[in-house]
Amino acid sequence: MHIPNKRPKAWFVIGGLIFAVVGVVAGVRFFSSNWTASTSSLQFSLKPTAIQAMESSASARDTQSGDAGFAVQQQEKKKLVNPSTPEGLRLLEQARALEIGLNGSPVDLQKAFALYQKAAALGSAEAWYRMGVLARDEKVDGVDAKSAMKFFKEAADAGYTDAYAALARAYMEGQLTKPHVAKADFYLNLALEAGSAEAMFLKGSLLVGTDGSEQVGLTLLMEAAKEGNADAQYMIGRMYRDGMVVGRDMDMAAQWLHFAVENGSVRAKTDLGLLMLNDKSLEAGQREEVGRLLSEAADAGNGKAAYALAKLFFEGKPSLGALTAIREYAENAYDSGRSDGAFLMALSHAVGKNPDLDRALQWLEMGKADQSWRSQYALLLIQGGADTVNAFKTVASSEFKDWMNAFAETKSTSGNVTLPKFIELTKPKMPDSLAALNIKGTVTVAFVVAEDGTPQGIQVLKSSHPGLNDAAMKTVETWKMTPATKGGQYVPHKIRIPISFGNGQ
Repeated sequence: MHIPNKRPKAWFVIGGLIFAVVGVVAGVRFFSSNWTASTSSLQFSLKPTAIQAMESSASARDTQSGDAGFAVQQQEKKKLVNPSTPEGLRLLEQARALEIGLNGSPVDLQKAFALYQKAAALGSAEAWYRMGVLARDEKVDGVDAKSAMKFFKEAADAGYTDAYAALARAYMEGQLTKPHVAKADFYLNLALEAGSAEAMFLKGSLLVGTDGSEQVGLTLLMEAAKEGNADAQYMIGRMYRDGMVVGRDMDMAAQWLHFAVENGSVRAKTDLGLLMLNDKSLEAGQREEVGRLLSEAADAGNGKAAYALAKLFFEGKPSLGALTAIREYAENAYDSGRSDGAFLMALSHAVGKNPDLDRALQWLEMGKADQSWRSQYALLLIQGGADTVNAFKTVASSEFKDWMNAFAETKSTSGNVTLPKFIELTKPKMPDSLAALNIKGTVTVAFVVAEDGTPQGIQVLKSSHPGLNDAAMKTVETWKMTPATKGGQYVPHKIRIPISFGNGQ
């Protein structure tokens, strides 16, 4: 697998440059049919499906009715209804410098937010939007993430295009507010009419998971990727990895994920690191790159990366920096109320140069209180006589069914009931239409284990996102267990179990 070193910036603008030159000389509208990326270490052309998708998109833009253009013009006029004052623009520039550290300015998000507030009061739609971004990402102390919806709506009311896409995403993901299909469609259409790359990504990610609309979805994703949208590049990388819509191609997957990493995608760091890890031909330097990618992703709050590092640590591959990344993720996860934080915190105390096994056991007990199956499984093994470090090593590489079967073997009841054991337990799969979005959630289901070991009467008891319900139920339908028995005879046994989606849970 060949991993490129740089994102080919020229690749994203060459089509635009050709367009401009030909337009000046001949006044002819032109769209390149061969989008090629090249750097000193990478030269490749997109697969025919990708090229066709781009051509179709260009044709669609050329032949669309004037209604969309009129809508965009109306939006542009709306921006001028309440323009920011010169003082507002000055405050906006100062705030932006503090937010990203421009011109040697130290990053100070609290001050940046305060300046955005003043600029917004003077009519800056962009300031409202930036306040929404900082609130959504929980970057400012004392500002609730859900307040981002208010800020985005203020920006949207002033005609700010990025706010349309932000609201569409919020109503699709259901993290800041309840999922709402109609409102998501409304804002998504406004953003699409205005040519938003984020909107192209959102619409494309929905369509590639819809029968009959896959190529249209790919077209939109390609357009968004051309504009440097990291989520679109990440999604295309996943598609090549999984053979979804396009043919399965690990090299193309790695290249697209690399582009997404260059544009700041944390999830792409995780997936690229894992993809590289599975390549046995990797050189020593590339293995170090794997550790770096996973450590950075874990440090940014990605659970899948943190567990990957935990597994690697027992193989002696990552550095102590990886252990630090695991602990930082664990601290943030626990503080945010995620039960997996306690287990990883316990693991970080159990291994390393100066292990503290007593502290590790304390964290396992805290995880058990939070219903963390990994913490419960580790304690079960330790109480059964397993060495503490070996217990962590076993659990770090275990799946949920391993814990359930171990629990069933040791669980004794007054009625002498032999509990079911899992024979087949497939992992839940995020719906394709939601896979590229920042959706993390849990669906709690209940069912009765029938005499043939199949789940019957499956019900959703609780769900954090309605879009996950069908996927959870379809997952459970594939499970196979041994039936519960009492005195050698079958007895119905009801199981209640949470099914988690997203972020490596």
